[in-house]
Amino acid sequence: MPKENLNNHQDQSQNEAFFYHPTITGIVFPDYTLIPNKKLCDAMHIDNPTIGTSINIKNYLPLDICEQISNKIKSLTPTNPEIKTEFIVYGLDQQEHIIGSTLAGKFDQKGQLEFAIGTSKDITENKKNEEKLKANALTDSLTGAFNQHYLKQKFEAFSHSRTVNGLTMTILDVDNFKKINDELGHDVGNEILKKLTGVIKSTIRPEEIFARIGGDEFAIILPNLTDPNKVQKFLYRLNKILVENNLHVSFGFATTKNEINYDDIFHEADQNLLYAKQNYKGTF
Repeated sequence: MPKENLNNHQDQSQNEAFFYHPTITGIVFPDYTLIPNKKLCDAMHIDNPTIGTSINIKNYLPLDICEQISNKIKSLTPTNPEIKTEFIVYGLDQQEHIIGSTLAGKFDQKGQLEFAIGTSKDITENKKNEEKLKANALTDSLTGAFNQHYLKQKFEAFSHSRTVNGLTMTILDVDNFKKINDELGHDVGNEILKKLTGVIKSTIRPEEIFARIGGDEFAIILPNLTDPNKVQKFLYRLNKILVENNLHVSFGFATTKNEINYDDIFHEADQNLLYAKQNYKGTF
C-alpha cells in the first residue's frame, strides 16, 4: 500500500480499526516515515492525532534507534518477512524503558518491500523479572553469594580460558556452627552466614568467585593462583580479617595447573578442609 493511498483507503472502517487498535501499532517505512495508531501516538506523546497522521520518527526518537528500525525494515524479505527488535527510550518519568517490537513486512507482487507493520510494547518489567530470575538461579537466596551451580560454570570457564593459567579451589566452613545453631538458634546462625558473605565479598577481587555450597560451607575459586605459599598468604590475610569481625572458620584448598574436573579438585579441597578441622580448627 503506497503511502499516498493510506489516508484515502476505500475501506474507512479498516483504517479506523487500525487507528483504534488496543496495541501499540504503526505502519513504518524504510525512509523513517511512520503512520501510528492512537495508542502509539499516546506513547510517543503526539498531540491531537488523527487517522492517517504521518510523522518522521527522527523527530521523536534518537537517531541510532531510528537507524536501527530502518535497517531492520530493510532486512525484511518475502522469505524472512518478520523480525523482532528491542530498543531503549526515556519516558516522561526520565526512566529508561525497554521497548520490544515486531516488524512484519508487506510486499508487492514482485516481492518488493512496501512497508512494515510494527507492533510494540513496553517490556521493561518483563526484562527486570527475567534478570531477577537469572540472578536467583545463580545466587544463594539467604546470603546473596553465588551458588554451587554458578561456581561450576565459572570453574569450567576458567578451565577452558587461555588467560587463566591454573587455579586454586578453597573450601571453608564456620567453626562450631552446629553448636551455634543448637544453642543460639538458626536466626543467629543465618546472620553469621550473611555477615561472613559480606566480609568475604568485600575482601576478594572481582575475578575471584565466592559461592555458598550449602549449610555453612562456602568455596572460593582463585584463578591464576597456584603457588601454595601464595595461597596460604592469601588465606592468612583473609582469616585475619574474618577474626577481626568475630568470624571463625577453617579452610582447605587444592591447586592445579593441569586440566582437572570440578569434582576431583572440589573433593581434594574438601578433604583438606576436613583434615584442618580435625587437627587445626580455625586455620588451614
